[in-house]
Amino acid sequence: MDLSVHMCGLDFRNPIILASGPLSVSKAGLLKAEKDGFGGVVTKSVTRIPNEGNPKPRWSFSPWYLISADGLPNRGHKAMAEDILRPKDAGITIPVIASIAGTSPQEFAEMAGEFSEKGADAVELNLVCPHRGSLVGRPKDETIGRYWSRTPERSYKVVKAVKDAVRIPVWAKFPSLPVLDHMEIVKNMAEAGIDAVVPTPGAFAGMAINLDNGKPVLGNREHTGTLTGHAIKPVGIKFVSEISRVLRTPVIGTGGVYSGLDVIEYVMVGAFALEIMTAILQKIKVRDLISQMERFMSDKGYGSLGDFRGKSLKYLPPR
Repeated sequence: MDLSVHMCGLDFRNPIILASGPLSVSKAGLLKAEKDGFGGVVTKSVTRIPNEGNPKPRWSFSPWYLISADGLPNRGHKAMAEDILRPKDAGITIPVIASIAGTSPQEFAEMAGEFSEKGADAVELNLVCPHRGSLVGRPKDETIGRYWSRTPERSYKVVKAVKDAVRIPVWAKFPSLPVLDHMEIVKNMAEAGIDAVVPTPGAFAGMAINLDNGKPVLGNREHTGTLTGHAIKPVGIKFVSEISRVLRTPVIGTGGVYSGLDVIEYVMVGAFALEIMTAILQKIKVRDLISQMERFMSDKGYGSLGDFRGKSLKYLPPR
């Protein structure tokens, strides 16, 4: 079976990309992603200057979901840029995408330029992270993450600034709300020249309680975090199907992928690739997903992903 994907001028050996998160914070994590079988890897999101993130605990695990509120802890974009350069020098073959979270269009552009110089194959604009202001030890009026995908004007400015600054592909990752209700937001991104979009359903806040003492588990001020896990897959499927009917730009799905059949479902509503993280933290193996996809494709007589990409869209009304 041919699972390869050609997207944004880049070649991925399969459509499964390690999403930005704790497994891609360093050179070692990037190299391990290649060894484990991923088709590509997105670095942990970084800010211009180092950021300590939210108080611990930052994660609450369950067999059915994960609630996270890390507050974007990172060593700053220059340190991550060096961590991309080293795997490139070591001969990493899968595409490496640098995830950046800025407080202004100019800051996004500055970081993108640094990553481009250090060998990143693309940059992903983090327009989804809700943690900002005093939650991450910064001024309350400082804008970061989801702020930039709240209006068509903001998203256009960020994408345009980065596209003007670099020649490598630029991806935008954004939440389902308010985008599903205001498609002008993604249309403006397309007008600004975005190369791929990563709609994520992880826009809903959740809370977990320690039953021994009655206290909330998470350590941030609100004691809440973003809900991810298998249960949000239907939201992700709908989100990708909506975006795929509006844009010709490649769509990269994310949310609730725990099996190869989940990947197939996303491809059928138009996804070119899938970013996954929570399942990997819960010990799902990439090679198992690939084997499941190959068995399904063999049983159905599909030779490549292109044979069924977008197959479900003809049953849906136009947007």
